[in-house]
Amino acid sequence: MDWGGPSDDYWLYPTGSDAIQGNLRGTAANQANYSTTVLSVTQNNQYSVDVNYLADRGAYSGSASYYGTYDQGGNLWEWNEVVIERAVDDYVRGLRGGSWDNAEATLRSTFRTGEVPEAETPFVGFQVAGP
Repeated sequence: MDWGGPSDDYWLYPTGSDAIQGNLRGTAANQANYSTTVLSVTQNNQYSVDVNYLADRGAYSGSASYYGTYDQGGNLWEWNEVVIERAVDDYVRGLRGGSWDNAEATLRSTFRTGEVPEAETPFVGFQVAGP
C-alpha cells in the first residue's frame, strides 16, 4: 500500500541530528520555527488568527542538518508514508518534524506522531523540494 509520500527513513536520514534547536528567526545555527514561550515569526506569545505563522523556506539559512538539508524541523509537521496504526476506517500516517506551535522536543529527528490523511489542520503539510 504505497501512499506516495516519502518513507519514514527517507525523512529521518537527512535530518541526521537530535541537536537542540533555537526558535529565533535568522541565520544563526540550530534555529527553527517552533514555539517555546514565544512564537518564532512574531517573537511574542500572543496568537492571532490573522497572522501567518509559517516561515519562508530558507528563513533559517544557518541551520543546515548534518547532511545539508534545511527546514525539516518546525514550521509544519511533514507527512511520510509510514502507517502507524489502522484506524476505524482509515490508516494513521506518520508525521515528523514538529510545527510552529509545538515545543522543541517534537522537532527532534527521532520524534514521530501520526494522523489520518483526511485531517485538516494548520500545523500539518509537506515541503516542496526545490532550489
